[in-house]
Amino acid sequence: MNTIIHWLEHLNVLMPSGHIALVGAGNGKGVWAQWLVHQAGKSRVTLIEAEPTQYSTLQRTLKSLGEHARHCEIRNALVGAQPGPASFFVTSSQQESGLLDPQSLLNLWPNLQTEEIRELSAITLDTVYGDPSGDAELPLDERHWVIIDCLPSGELLRASCKLELVDVVIARVLLGERHAVPDGASLEEVAELLQQNGMLQIAVEATRHPGIGYALFVRDVRLALHAQVQKHHSESQELRLNSEEQAKLLVEFRAKTEQLMQSKLVVEQQSQERAQQLEQLGKARDEQTKLAQDRLAQIERLTQAKAAVEKQSQERLVQTEQLTQAKTAAEKQLQERAQQLEQLTKARDEQVKLAQERLVQTEQLTQAKAAAEKQSQERGQQLEQLGKARDEQARLAQERQVQIEQLKVVSTALQKNEVQEKQFKEFQQQLESSLGERIGKVLAGQIDAGVKAQTEAFLKLLQSNLSETKEGLQGVVNASETKVKNELGKGLANSVKQLESFMNIQSFFSSGDFFSDFHGWPISPDIGVFLLEKMRSQNYDLIIEFGSGTSTALFAKAAEAMSGKTQKSAVPKTLKTEIVTFEHNQLYHEKTQKMLRARKLDWYVNLIHAPLIDWKDERQDYLYYDCQSVLEDLAEKYKSQKIKILVLVDGPPGSTCKNARYPAVPIIFNAFAKQSIDIVLDDASRPEEKATIDLWREFYKKRSIAIEESSIPSEKGIHISSQII
Repeated sequence: MNTIIHWLEHLNVLMPSGHIALVGAGNGKGVWAQWLVHQAGKSRVTLIEAEPTQYSTLQRTLKSLGEHARHCEIRNALVGAQPGPASFFVTSSQQESGLLDPQSLLNLWPNLQTEEIRELSAITLDTVYGDPSGDAELPLDERHWVIIDCLPSGELLRASCKLELVDVVIARVLLGERHAVPDGASLEEVAELLQQNGMLQIAVEATRHPGIGYALFVRDVRLALHAQVQKHHSESQELRLNSEEQAKLLVEFRAKTEQLMQSKLVVEQQSQERAQQLEQLGKARDEQTKLAQDRLAQIERLTQAKAAVEKQSQERLVQTEQLTQAKTAAEKQLQERAQQLEQLTKARDEQVKLAQERLVQTEQLTQAKAAAEKQSQERGQQLEQLGKARDEQARLAQERQVQIEQLKVVSTALQKNEVQEKQFKEFQQQLESSLGERIGKVLAGQIDAGVKAQTEAFLKLLQSNLSETKEGLQGVVNASETKVKNELGKGLANSVKQLESFMNIQSFFSSGDFFSDFHGWPISPDIGVFLLEKMRSQNYDLIIEFGSGTSTALFAKAAEAMSGKTQKSAVPKTLKTEIVTFEHNQLYHEKTQKMLRARKLDWYVNLIHAPLIDWKDERQDYLYYDCQSVLEDLAEKYKSQKIKILVLVDGPPGSTCKNARYPAVPIIFNAFAKQSIDIVLDDASRPEEKATIDLWREFYKKRSIAIEESSIPSEKGIHISSQII
């Protein structure tokens, strides 16, 4: 495209554009997109791509360019000849995917095939370089360039009603004479259409295919200038006629104005007379109002005087009644005072009698105090005896400690012989019985009923110590069992390692290749078999994996088997399941990629290096995979379909942060809330994964998501959460 690129560099100086639109931008790595990003920095650039996968790559391409692409915007839209539903043909060649049926291009590409037909909503070129809402007017001083890198470019240009705003057009066209050329695809049709709209063909340059090329058209400035002069002449003639009409209207306006002035004088005179009449009527009304108010005031004063006399009369009657009641109350009070005096006399006599009784009680209390002091001395003696008993118990406890050491020896012997265990139990019973008898002899006859409760408490404490001793002995036994289990575990692990090594040797002799081990960091064989069975029985449309490794190879191998690939074919006939794997560790990412390529399975997996980034919710901050944009692209891709999704949560490692695997569920359900989702958690037997499952349950409950849960017994534990739809 060197010829057209040189033309564009000159035109960018001679006819600068305010806006450049590229229809069919692809993945953003083509010659037109690269030129617009790096050379058209002073213009507003719109890159348009209809195919979702290409559009996602275009997004990442522009994002990687950073500030160099700040003047560019992208749109995921299909540009057609008319707005509304349109068929989009996905072909075996991404460059030829578009509005044309691949059958019409067989004379150019004999092996071109249709892989999928999608029904999309199309927009026109007017929407591309106009206002998307259709309500705002386009700015008159902004000029446009349009680059159409798809077929049929002629049909898209013919549908535009605003080509007069476009100065430069680059169109993908078919060159040479061919049979059955699609409408609007040939150079001749495009040139004739644009010539009718005042544009000249400047250059034509073929691509690597001699039958396909690009044509450059530029607006004919002379023709546009002539049209503008004609337009200005017509406008001046119209202005002259308008000025004559305005002069005539001005004369009529002045005559009407004079008539209105005369009418205004008459109306003002009448208004003054009416005002005088209203003033006289107002004065008469005010006088009548004043007289009426005086009369109302007199009536109100008379009414108040009458009410005051009636009120005074009623108050006198009330006072008379109150005096009568006061007299009656005074007489009654005199009688009550007499009764109270009589009662006080009786109370005085009772107080004298009570004082005598109190003297007697005081003497009795003095005697009781002396008896209490004597009893306190006796209790002191009893406490002294109790102290001696406590010393004896301490001595017995030391003897018990020696016997406990003997019991530990007996406990070790119990693990070797069941007969010795029976002897240990009999010895323990004899020890408890002996201790009980000796403590009873020490305490017998020395503790009276007053300190019996304290003695019983001490016996309970002693029994508690005996129980703790039993528990300590049981701990020794348990520690021995744990040691034996660890030794057995090491032996079993070595056996499994040897078995896997033997299987790898067999695989090397049969296929010349080794396979990753299942123990250590990768998944265990039992969860591998479980995942393969789920994938076979459920026919998932999408598998998302957090953390790569052996499971990635298993998924890819299963996808290969389910895709219908034969030994002779390089690629499968159809890909039923899309697999996306996120790995944060660069070393593991490269290791997994190398493993997939060695087995020719890399075609089946989109293995993404996703470093850990900050992610948080209302509970805490986390570190999780940088997967948001990829999941949004997948959600957009499948938004019009009902699909089944399997999510394997096998990362990041627990050492990353607390509950490191929790963010998987909120991120997945935020992106695919309306899809059927199965969540599989590896290592579910570990305490931290159990805590993560509890947090997931809180999330499901908060979001009102119906979930069916189950756990599968395995080496490391498998937990499944399935959304109920």
